[in-house]
Amino acid sequence: MTSLQQDTISNNEEEEHSAIGEYDITSSPNDFNVLTLFNFIESGAIKIPGFQRNYVWDIKRASRLIESLLIGLPVPQIFLYEEKRNKFLVIDGQQRLMSIYYFIKERFPKKEKRTDLRKIFDEHGKIPSDVFYDSLFDSDPMVP
Repeated sequence: MTSLQQDTISNNEEEEHSAIGEYDITSSPNDFNVLTLFNFIESGAIKIPGFQRNYVWDIKRASRLIESLLIGLPVPQIFLYEEKRNKFLVIDGQQRLMSIYYFIKERFPKKEKRTDLRKIFDEHGKIPSDVFYDSLFDSDPMVP
């Protein structure tokens, strides 16, 4: 047997041992309203897992999302994984979800704190008020 054949057999054996098992995925639409999503975040029912990037949207981009919601334009879905009954992990839509949350709070996170939000939230179970500007209008000099 050649070295190449031995490598091929060895690779095939490794693949068999590291095979990923199959599992079923089901999805069901839930039309949570904005207030329900806000309350889920406030209560800790929605968690942002470590594989999600940090919150990076600026107030201009977040404002465009809120405007789209207010005038009834379609916005992309938010995908949540129900880890336990009424305990969710954000799979897709964290930037949109958190923008809605900050809008309802009428406060926007300080630029220097945005990248640390997940860590702060995990440590405190909520986002302390010192992370936010005093009002939405203090957060960005471009906002009239």
